Amino acid sequence: MNNQEKNTYSKDELLKATISLLSTKGLKDVSISELTSRANVSRATFYRNFNSIEDILIRHHYFLANDLEIRCKRKNVSTIADFFYELTKHQLENKTFYTILYKENLLYVILETILTRIKSHLIDDSNIEKYGLNFISFGLFGFIYTWIKDDMNISPEELLELIKKHYSANTNINDMFLKF
Repeated sequence: MNNQEKNTYSKDELLKATISLLSTKGLKDVSISELTSRANVSRATFYRNFNSIEDILIRHHYFLANDLEIRCKRKNVSTIADFFYELTKHQLENKTFYTILYKENLLYVILETILTRIKSHLIDDSNIEKYGLNFISFGLFGFIYTWIKDDMNISPEELLELIKKHYSANTNINDMFLKF
């Protein structure tokens, strides 16, 4: 195994150990020593890659967001309904991770990711675009927050039907952003 492969392996093991530990105890109750022991890596390896246990979760969320974006592009997702469906399926597949974020009051990570990604769609710095995109960002975050808080007890299919009742199933995501 070369150095890059070893580093990737170590990060993966740290992530698995973090999720395992945080599934049974709180973030404040997990020490770096306990985490590195569980992951079978050194403290130096941990600190070479991360600043904190929270940093592991933040970076993993960015990875999941990229994965969702790739998934949506691959499936040629262009409507609001299809996007919400893919989003909820993706989050349900990663339910343990999102439940940990909720339990540890780290859902702000999701909001920051949404704001960063949606703001990348700004064509200009006009108030209509800034406020419109923030309106959409916080609305999306509210949707996600409520669903995670409710333990994802409504299926992606049921959520899709709820969304279709409020938006045309063919509403284009970009049209929604620009028509605010």
